[in-house]
Amino acid sequence: MKKVIILGCGGFVGSHLTDRLLASGDVHVEGWDVSYDKISQHLDDPRLSFHQRYIFAHNVENGMPFTMIRPYNWFGARMDFIPGRDGEGVPRVLACFMTALLDDKPISSSTVGAPTARSPTSTTPSTRSA
Repeated sequence: MKKVIILGCGGFVGSHLTDRLLASGDVHVEGWDVSYDKISQHLDDPRLSFHQRYIFAHNVENGMPFTMIRPYNWFGARMDFIPGRDGEGVPRVLACFMTALLDDKPISSSTVGAPTARSPTSTTPSTRSA
């Protein structure tokens, strides 16, 4: 059985990857995240070891090196909330676009600094290829 570590297994992209890998049947997932709401259906699965913890805290306490990346803007089921409607805070870019459209406001591709080029990516084919 293969062992896979997913940092952010309870997040938007990580929850889809966790679903896909556990459905394959031949993988044990070591999942790290601060939230498990999107993967709660897997918590009793013996092939998932869930560590509810900040990666940064583990680095400070145990010296585990890490790198965080955000390569794309992902979309799909379980996408972020629409601020003021079903959640608060600052969601991913596509949810920000939807909020602007619903509120009849200009669409901005960046809240800090200059806008950057981005490529929206669906979670379905992306997690299938992993």
